[in-house]
Amino acid sequence: MQEIDLPEVLRSAAPQLHLDLVPEETFFLLPRETIIQYTNRQMRRWQQSLFAWLSRNMSYAPDYFFIPYAQIIDFTWIMKV
Repeated sequence: MQEIDLPEVLRSAAPQLHLDLVPEETFFLLPRETIIQYTNRQMRRWQQSLFAWLSRNMSYAPDYFFIPYAQIIDFTWIMKV
């Protein structure tokens, strides 16, 4: 599987794009979702189970893109299922 080191990509792309960018001083704004079960039956049970399984098994972006945790600004939104 290919690994993407986002700070390294920014470091190499900044001069080509004529950007004054220092990856060590860059912050990343990342969403994080909180899924709660809603009593209204808008989804079928199998769809809820599938959605819950996919949500539990998704990878967290900083781990995938090698983003330092000190440079992350998280915001959370709530999703009713």
